[in-house]
Amino acid sequence: MLAPRPHRSLCRVSHPTDFVPTMTGPEMICQSHSIVDDAVDVQKVAANLPGVIYRYVVRADGSDEMLYVSPSCRQIWELESDAVRDNIDRLWERVHPQDLKELRVSLALASRTLQPWKHEWRIITHSGNLKWLSGVAKPERQANGDVVWDGLFLDITDRKLAELSTRHSEERYRSLVEATSAIVWVTEAEGRFVAPQAAWSAFTGQPFEDIKGGGWLDAIHPDDRLRTAEAWFAAIAEPTVYEVEHRLRRWDGKYCYMSVRAVPVWEADGTVREWVGVHTDITDRKLAESVLQESASRFQKLAQQEELLNRIANQIRNSLDLETILDTAVAQIQELLQVDRCVFSWYEPGVGWQITKEAKHPKLPSRLGSYAVESSTLSREYIFPLKPLRADDVTAIVHPELQEFFLEIGCKSVLMFPIKISQGKYGLLKCSHDRQLRSWEDGEVELIQAVVNQLAIAIDQAEIYAKSCEAERQTHRKNLELEQALQTLQRTQVQLIQAEKMSSLGQMVAGIAHEINNPVNFIFGNLEPAREYIENIVRILGLYRQSYEPTPEIQSVMDSLDFDYLLEDLSKLLRSMQVGAERIRDIVKSLRTFSRLDEAEKKKVDLHENIDSTLMILRNRLKDKKIVFGSTEFYRPEIQVVRDYGKLPFVNCYIGQLNQVIMNLLSNAIDALEESNNHQTLEEIKSNPGVIHITTRYLPSNWIQIRIADNGTGMKPETLSRIFDPFYTTKPIGKGTGLGLAISYQIIVDRHQGKLYCHSTPRKGAEFIIEIPG
Repeated sequence: MLAPRPHRSLCRVSHPTDFVPTMTGPEMICQSHSIVDDAVDVQKVAANLPGVIYRYVVRADGSDEMLYVSPSCRQIWELESDAVRDNIDRLWERVHPQDLKELRVSLALASRTLQPWKHEWRIITHSGNLKWLSGVAKPERQANGDVVWDGLFLDITDRKLAELSTRHSEERYRSLVEATSAIVWVTEAEGRFVAPQAAWSAFTGQPFEDIKGGGWLDAIHPDDRLRTAEAWFAAIAEPTVYEVEHRLRRWDGKYCYMSVRAVPVWEADGTVREWVGVHTDITDRKLAESVLQESASRFQKLAQQEELLNRIANQIRNSLDLETILDTAVAQIQELLQVDRCVFSWYEPGVGWQITKEAKHPKLPSRLGSYAVESSTLSREYIFPLKPLRADDVTAIVHPELQEFFLEIGCKSVLMFPIKISQGKYGLLKCSHDRQLRSWEDGEVELIQAVVNQLAIAIDQAEIYAKSCEAERQTHRKNLELEQALQTLQRTQVQLIQAEKMSSLGQMVAGIAHEINNPVNFIFGNLEPAREYIENIVRILGLYRQSYEPTPEIQSVMDSLDFDYLLEDLSKLLRSMQVGAERIRDIVKSLRTFSRLDEAEKKKVDLHENIDSTLMILRNRLKDKKIVFGSTEFYRPEIQVVRDYGKLPFVNCYIGQLNQVIMNLLSNAIDALEESNNHQTLEEIKSNPGVIHITTRYLPSNWIQIRIADNGTGMKPETLSRIFDPFYTTKPIGKGTGLGLAISYQIIVDRHQGKLYCHSTPRKGAEFIIEIPG
C-alpha cells in the first residue's frame, strides 16, 4: 500500500482457512488464535468482529496486494471483499486527501522497521459519509523478503466526533485568550464578518455596518491594501494560517503597524467552521527596527568606504600601471558615493586642467579634455597648500573665477582634493553633483582624503616603475642592436668563409680540370688513329699468314702467346680505353658544371642536368660499402637514389651556388644514412636499405620546388630549430664546421629570395625543401 497503481490480477487467498492472524491485537483477536481450524467457525468469528480482519503483503519488489479481507469490509468502506482483493486501490481512493500522505508514511516506516503499526485516519465512502478508522497490525518479514501484515481495521467515528466537539470548545477558548491583548476578530468560513466586532470598531472607529463584506479593507493603508487582501483570500482558499503585516488606521486617523495572524477552526467533516484572528500593535517595534536599520545602513556605508579604501590600496600593491590605478579610483568612488561625476585631472600652473579619467552618470555629457583655467586664487588657496575644496553649493564659493568655472562645466556641488607628485606635478581628484545639490558628509570627505593619500603614493610608484620600464626598454633595445650586430657579423663571417671556400674550390677545380683535360684530350685524340693503325697491321698479318707458312720458331712463339686471342682482344682493349677516356672527360665536365666558375651572374639552366652532375661527383659515396659487425663483414647495399623529376622550364638562378646547396643537402643525407647504419643490426640494414628521394615540381605560383628526403636518423625538435644557425653542428669534431646549412640558407633565402625549410621526425628521416622563383 505504498502507492496506488492500475488494476491487476492478484494471487488471492480465497478461503478463510488460509488466513491465520499473527498479531496480538484486541482480546477478541487473541482469542481467535485458539479457534480450531474450521472454516465455518473462522468465517463466523470474522463476520461478528466489530471491525475488519485482513492479511496484506508487500512484496520484495515493492508490489503489494490484499490477500484476505473479512466481509465486514462492506459495513466500513461500502465495498465487497472480492472488490478489495481484486484491486487494493479501491481502498486508497476512499482515504481523505488530507490524511493520505501521513498514512503512507506510517505504513512505509512500519514495513522498514517491522515495529507494531497503529494509525488513525479518515475515509470518505461512496455515499459521501466521512468516517474515522483505526488500524493495527504486526508486520513480519518472510524468508523471500516479503512483508506480511495480519491486522484489524476498526470504525472509530463516534469517538472522534466526541473528541472533536470537545476540542472545538477548547480551541476557541484558547484562541480568544491568546488574542485578548490586541484586536480579536472572528469571521465565518468564507472570511466575512457576520457579527459585530467590538475590538475592531473600538480601534478603527468603523461601525459594524462599515466592516461587513470588504469594508474592513478601507481601514488598511492604501499602499498595503492589495497585499493584505491577496494574502487573506489565499489563506481562505487553502485554507491555511493567515499571517501578514500592514498599517491600520486608528480612530484618530493615525496609522499603526500591525502584525496579523488568523487560524481556521475546523468542523468534524474537515471543513472550516470559522476564522479567529488577532491584530497586534507593533508600531514601537517597527520604529525601533527603523532606527536599527538606519544605524546598520550607516555602519554598512562605513564598511563599504573601508572596503573601497582597502581595494584601492590592494590595487596599488597589485598594479604599478598608473592608468589602471586611476581608472579604478574614479570608478569605485563614483559608484560608492553615488555622485554624478568623479574625475581625475592633471593641473599645470599657467596652463590649466587636463581631465584624463572620468566616471559619470550615463545621462551626463563627458568632460574629458583640456580646460584653460588659470587662477592665482586656486593655486594659492587650494592646490599649493594641498587644501580640499568643499562646496555643497558652488554659488556659495567666495572666489568668483572658481564659481564661474564650476558653473560653466555644470557643477552644482563639488568636492576637490589636490595631489602633489614627487616630481613637482599636481593632480586633482574631483567629485561633483551636476543634476542637483548635495550636502557632503564629513565621513565622505575623510574617505576621499584617505584615497587621495593612497593615490599620491601610487602615482609616485607608477612614475618610478615607468622610468624603470623605459630603462629596461632601452636596455632591451640595445641588446637587440647588439644581437643584430652579432648576427650581421656572423653572416659576414660566413660570407667571407664562403667566398674564400668558393675561391679555393674554383682554383682547385680549375687546376684539376686543366691538368686532367689536356692528357685526356691527347689520349682521346690518338685513340682513333691507333685503332686504324692496329686494324691495318692486323689485316697485313692476316695476308702474311695466308701467303707464307710460318717457320717452326715463329709458330712456337705464336702458340705460346696465343696469337689469335691477342688479335681478337686487341680491338676490345681499344674500345675499353675509349670508354675510360670518355668517363674521364664526363667527370671533368661534371666538375666544371658543378662549380660554374665562369658564371657569376644569373643564368637560365637545366636544373636536372646540374642535379645529375652533383650525383655523379657523389657516386663513390653512394656505392655499396663494407661494414664490420664484430667478426662479421658485409657490404651494405648501395644507397638508392630515386629521381622523381617533374617537367621544369629552364631555371633562372646562380647555378654555381645552387649546385653547392644541392651538394650540401645530398652529402648530409648520405651522412644521416651512414649514421643510421651505425645504430642498426645487420638484419635491419638489409630489410631497410638507405634511400634518397629527389623530387622536382613546377608550382602554380611560377616557383620551382626541389625536395631531398632520406630515411635516415631524423632530428629532434630542439636540433631542428637550430640547423640553420651558423657554426651549429651535431657531427663529431673534424667532420663538420656547422656552416653548410647556414651557407645554403643564405644562398636560397638571401641570394635567390626563396625558401629553405625542413621536416623531420626522429628515426623517420628528414626532408629538405627548396623553393625559388622560376
